[in-house]
Amino acid sequence: MNRIAFTSAFLVLAAPISSATAPVISAAALSFPRQDPGTAKPTKEDFEKQFAAIKKEDSKAFLALAQWAEKGGLSAEAKKAYRAVLDGDANNDLARSKLGYVKVGGEWVTKEKAAELEKAKGADPKKKGGKTGGPVVPTVGVEKDIANNAHADLEEGKRLAKLMGDTCMVVSSAHFSIKGAVSREQAKDGLAAAEQAYAELNVIFERGVDEQPLGMRKLTIYFAKDDAGCKELVPYIEDNHGKLDPYLRDDIMKKATGLAANGAHPVSLTQNTVDIRSYVLHQLGQVYVDCIGAAPDPWLEEGFAMYTAVRWAGKNTTYCYNPSSYAGNVGGSKKGEDTAYTLICKEIAQDKTDSPIEVLAKKKLNQLDDKDLAKSFSLVKMLIEKEPETGLAFLRLYSSQNVARVLKASYKLSPAEFDERWRQAQK
Repeated sequence: MNRIAFTSAFLVLAAPISSATAPVISAAALSFPRQDPGTAKPTKEDFEKQFAAIKKEDSKAFLALAQWAEKGGLSAEAKKAYRAVLDGDANNDLARSKLGYVKVGGEWVTKEKAAELEKAKGADPKKKGGKTGGPVVPTVGVEKDIANNAHADLEEGKRLAKLMGDTCMVVSSAHFSIKGAVSREQAKDGLAAAEQAYAELNVIFERGVDEQPLGMRKLTIYFAKDDAGCKELVPYIEDNHGKLDPYLRDDIMKKATGLAANGAHPVSLTQNTVDIRSYVLHQLGQVYVDCIGAAPDPWLEEGFAMYTAVRWAGKNTTYCYNPSSYAGNVGGSKKGEDTAYTLICKEIAQDKTDSPIEVLAKKKLNQLDDKDLAKSFSLVKMLIEKEPETGLAFLRLYSSQNVARVLKASYKLSPAEFDERWRQAQK
């Protein structure tokens, strides 16, 4: 499976929209009117209009919208706005607490992670003080996990070094393990980013400690320094994680291509020339959607992987396709693949004959081109950010053989109506 570097950034474009029933959000309007007795409560439509009118970086406006929605009884919408606050103000105390995080040693972690730390340290993490601010990544928990795994990781590192002829690093946290030709600093950075993304995905989809997708399994990612290193690692991976598909194994041994992780086989292999953090997050996205989805197609796997990498690393570095020159020809020194995503999706949205959801459902992995991946990214973004509860229902029910039925059951929309909702999101 060929992996080609590709970088993108998270970008949301929205034009201000006024509403007769709800206040317009702007940088200057940072609070919402209290719902007085006898005044109609805000509707979901009111909320969506205001949400679309806020610039992505305007955390104060999102915070005001979240409080306004919460007072009006729109709990799901309030959570959506609180999550948007974190995109621009990652350590906002109110938003973090409303989304179920607690502070441990001055850093935000999920309640589940706090409970783990409490059990390990024999103390109540909620009573621990600490200054505000600091890194978003829960390094306290990650560092302890790494320390707990240190002995076993050191021994495995020695075994890998004998195989690969180099000093090999093995570093593991609670849910992830990075092995091979990487530095300890790179490995720790990748683990911290992955644990943070995993924790936040669980909050978004409201998954408790007993139903977290990865469970007791670790997503393990191997890094080789060159083609020969990839081939050398194949037997080692099979000895430790089970036999690979014969066709895939033959492809790796002949072409030194990579190995992508999935829900059934959470193991990945690539060369260390990729961006480590972005690659780890991409693999997490693929495994996560495989674990929570009924039968995710390639477009869903790639779209979810791209979204995870872009949201928590700022860029996505791995696809399974040969890119066209579109992304490189958008012009301007500051325009890159993120702009190409936006332009592609705007172009597709103007074509009423195209049905993104049904067209993508029919495509295999190697049939996805740059436009398909742009659609995949934006559709997954809509599934996660617009209505995560409904998006989760869609993922759990999804079947490429019966897209219409799944949309009807989850969104109460036909494929044409769902596509129109997607087109509106591109404006």
